[in-house]
Amino acid sequence: MKISTFFILLVFLSPFDAISQNDEIYATNVGMKKNLAYQENVVIHVKNQGEGYLIVDWFEDSTGTKFTDLYKIWGIKYNNEYYFHLSNARGLNALKSFIKIDSASLHNNYLPFSINCEAPINKPTTPTQVGVAAGGVAIGMLLGSDAGLIFMISIKDTKSAEYWYKQNGDGAFLYVVDMKSSLAPIGKRLTKKRLKKLMAKKGGQKDVDYDSLKLEDAMSLINQLK
Repeated sequence: MKISTFFILLVFLSPFDAISQNDEIYATNVGMKKNLAYQENVVIHVKNQGEGYLIVDWFEDSTGTKFTDLYKIWGIKYNNEYYFHLSNARGLNALKSFIKIDSASLHNNYLPFSINCEAPINKPTTPTQVGVAAGGVAIGMLLGSDAGLIFMISIKDTKSAEYWYKQNGDGAFLYVVDMKSSLAPIGKRLTKKRLKKLMAKKGGQKDVDYDSLKLEDAMSLINQLK
């Protein structure tokens, strides 16, 4: 009986460290669209995984060599799902953080993605540590005794931040990537005001009640833009 109890405690206290093999790194959006990997057969060691996001500990190839040039990564394929590298999102400094994207949206002119408020940006649900560095506010999440920086948001973005409500009532931040702007386009945060301007500029749907618009409907509107 004592052995069984000890074993259960060991499993419970072990740190999160998922490993996925034969995944891919993409340096451009075109590479992801056409499945042309910058680095293939990658082993991805995941430090933490939440709803729609990953925090990667490190990457290595099939020989065990670590991939260290993280700034070259635009996105990854992990367990047959695609993730956008959040270091390519304006206002965020998240070198090891990735957000899941809809593979169908990859082939549209605009790629929307969202970051839940329950992810430690605005409304963390777990203990946080907050620090100020280089004109920004760093927000991290404590996982037991292992603290990991997930996002860094500029003070300007923090003050002007506006999140959207999902249909289930949860809040999230909305971002959009102009897929035709470059080979490695960045993500920009969208408020309702900014979405309204984008829709007008690109000839989007006109009869939209932005005050009551839900996140899912906003993403659907973005996917329809030409």
